[in-house]
Amino acid sequence: MAGHDASACMQSQQGRPDLTVFGVDAGPTLTGRSEPGRCTAPGCGYGVNAFGLCMRHTQQWKSAGRPDRVSWSPRELPVVPDPGQCALPFCTLWVENGKHSYCRTHATRWRQLGRPAHDDYVEHCLLRGRARVDFRGVAPLLRLEFQYAMQCLHEEQMISTPP
Repeated sequence: MAGHDASACMQSQQGRPDLTVFGVDAGPTLTGRSEPGRCTAPGCGYGVNAFGLCMRHTQQWKSAGRPDRVSWSPRELPVVPDPGQCALPFCTLWVENGKHSYCRTHATRWRQLGRPAHDDYVEHCLLRGRARVDFRGVAPLLRLEFQYAMQCLHEEQMISTPP
């Protein structure tokens, strides 16, 4: 029995955890497909700006002299007629700027990417962090060759085919 424990320890040390432990933990959510942090003020649906609060509640907290956050009770925000929900399919945060279709965090990422078309941006977010091979920029005949080679490797199941 002691040999079995030593073997499990060796596997763990080599980056191979016990399968029963590994199978339970799916790991962290990938950044591209997760909802950013939500303001911790009750009833608020805006994204986090600082200190676990949205931009409006952060200003209220600072104006109140930065009291202890646990005992501090924020004032309700002025009613905004239907601020709208972020246009990404996995995000339920409210849109802060009526000129955009995205919550604060996703609008920032959208601008950083050069303001792509909505469908392209959604695809980018959904694919971010996933291993994939993109042949869109390759000449048509060469693309067919690469696709055929990838299909052969996949069907042979002899080696993994990392991107």
